[in-house]
Amino acid sequence: MLTALLETGERLCLGDGWAKEKLLLMREKERFCCPQCREDVILKLGDKRIFHFSHLKGNTCRFEHENESEYHLRGKLQLYQWLKRLGLNPVLEYYDSKINQRADIIFNVENKHYALEYQCSNISESVFTKRTKGYLSVGYIPIWILGGNQWKRKNTYLTSFSEFHYMFLQKYSSNLWSIPFYCSESQKFILHQSIQPITIRYAFSHQKLVKVDKMLLEELISPQKESPILPNIWLKQLNHFKTQLIRTPGHFQNPFLRELYSNHLNVSLLPSYLGLPVANSTCIITPPLIWQTYLFMDIFMNCNVTTPIKFQDIYFSFMKRIRKNDIQLRKIPLAEDERFVTLALLQYLEILIKTNVIWVIDCHTFTLNKPIKIPQTVIEHMKLEESFYKKYANMIFIK
Repeated sequence: MLTALLETGERLCLGDGWAKEKLLLMREKERFCCPQCREDVILKLGDKRIFHFSHLKGNTCRFEHENESEYHLRGKLQLYQWLKRLGLNPVLEYYDSKINQRADIIFNVENKHYALEYQCSNISESVFTKRTKGYLSVGYIPIWILGGNQWKRKNTYLTSFSEFHYMFLQKYSSNLWSIPFYCSESQKFILHQSIQPITIRYAFSHQKLVKVDKMLLEELISPQKESPILPNIWLKQLNHFKTQLIRTPGHFQNPFLRELYSNHLNVSLLPSYLGLPVANSTCIITPPLIWQTYLFMDIFMNCNVTTPIKFQDIYFSFMKRIRKNDIQLRKIPLAEDERFVTLALLQYLEILIKTNVIWVIDCHTFTLNKPIKIPQTVIEHMKLEESFYKKYANMIFIK
């Protein structure tokens, strides 16, 4: 804890540049108490840990949750001082009695009120959602920042995201999803922008590292869309995923593969327009290859060039797969009211239009542009795949 009350009711914030000598004198003369539970707290001024307040042993203050680590305390302090340098007059550890919550930091920008939470340890979805809804109910825009200790980078393009990480997804435009991290050791923001899952575990993202003293507020509250995914890297990972599907022990029991086989399809020989990046598929846990292939089997595979394909049928087919648990959706507490499934389906149809798989009859009806062609051999598939990506990559990946 970095704030306490004096006996006079004055608030003492350790983020405001107090010298140790001054604090030592205050500790001898003053009594400090917790701003929330009003119980006594101790001012700790050690040489190894950051200066902080601590409740007496045995105290059960509900706001001293998580037993804040040194990593968390330092990060919270650094974020507070960053906002101060920007001239935003932030308030550290602000308690709002209306919702009975204490934010790590609050600040105002252009008549908008923000509540910043710096999260370095796991919390449940229910706690995350409750706190988010609490802030929204009193007019705060919540900004959740993950601790850099939670970052699991695979390479320059790929990051391992768990469902815990995905809770922190924030949406800034129809096609831009972001998860911000902050590392208190390196004093850097790690901004994951334009997040695009390719498997349940891994997602592509533009990874931007910014030193805290170089960071602009706009990059946190209104980021811009960054560089797109490289088509060759996406295709490499997609083919790796296909290989993993059929090499996994017991793969014959995989419901997706079993349904492919029952439809006389081979995961290695699927059309190249299955398994493509769709901006709002971040709301779908099921990998793009799988949910797009389900749509293919349910709708497109059984159509000819004269068959009208209604968007309503596509949507109902997708929702039926959800009810059967073939497709799973992701809960996104920071953007849960949006119609992301509809957006994802429309964006995928837009790709199919651009790649001449379907064409538009009217705004709700489509038809195949030409008969469905399924590759019969690996060589045929490779040729079709190479031709597809060479012809359409710029339309699919550069937006």
